[in-house]
Amino acid sequence: MPIIKANSTIHEYEIRASHADINELTGRNGNARLSQFVIENICQHYIGFRGLLVDVGCGDALLYKMLHQDFGNNKFEYTGVLPSPKEVERVTSHLISSLYSSPTIVNGRSDSLPLADDCADGVVINGVLPILESPETAVISLKEIHRISKSKALVFIGEVPSTNELAKRNYGDSIPRWLLYVLTTQGVGHFLAKTSHVVRCLLTDEILIIKPKPKEMTWFAVQEFLRILENLGFEIVAHCRHREITNAGKVIESQTRWDYLVRVVK
Repeated sequence: MPIIKANSTIHEYEIRASHADINELTGRNGNARLSQFVIENICQHYIGFRGLLVDVGCGDALLYKMLHQDFGNNKFEYTGVLPSPKEVERVTSHLISSLYSSPTIVNGRSDSLPLADDCADGVVINGVLPILESPETAVISLKEIHRISKSKALVFIGEVPSTNELAKRNYGDSIPRWLLYVLTTQGVGHFLAKTSHVVRCLLTDEILIIKPKPKEMTWFAVQEFLRILENLGFEIVAHCRHREITNAGKVIESQTRWDYLVRVVK
């Protein structure tokens, strides 16, 4: 019965690193189609990119693979950043075994990036800010991104919540209460999919991770976040609601999360 309770976000991703499906490292519960859709949208901003691209919280390094495979770009350097050595080892081995050239995958956190000043021509940080300990940690992470970036570097900051998504998530560690929450907030289709996942975890070696429940969630109102970015030395290029795809193939806009595209000003 591989239902495992993680005691921290880093512990959660160490567990994911041991899973047979490398897509678990995206944190999307093995939903490869959703991962493909989200990363493809990010790739659109980096078609023809040259220089060093730093991917903070790179998951399974799908961004690197897609830029190479689907967009035919072999002219850039890549450094992925992951918070645990187990993830670094797993992703590096996966890329080598998949016959990709071995990019650099390093162990580090977004608020203390193990990279030199002014080294990056582009940075991607997607889905990382919401899982940080506090808004202050998020701001420090943005300062770190500014520090490692060259002037005019293109930075994509994705899936930033504009409201506290935890406000109505009072199910704690109870799986039945979580499933009821999914039913009432996301509908029957998501409920059946999540229930099926729980059953598979009970009967097979598939894992279900009970994530750590922070007391607060890192989120920023849109206009507040735009002001923070400008004050830290980022020029706003664009911002829009984050887009995802449902199991039925319908593209939807998130009601709570936003994507930001900025350039570094130095």
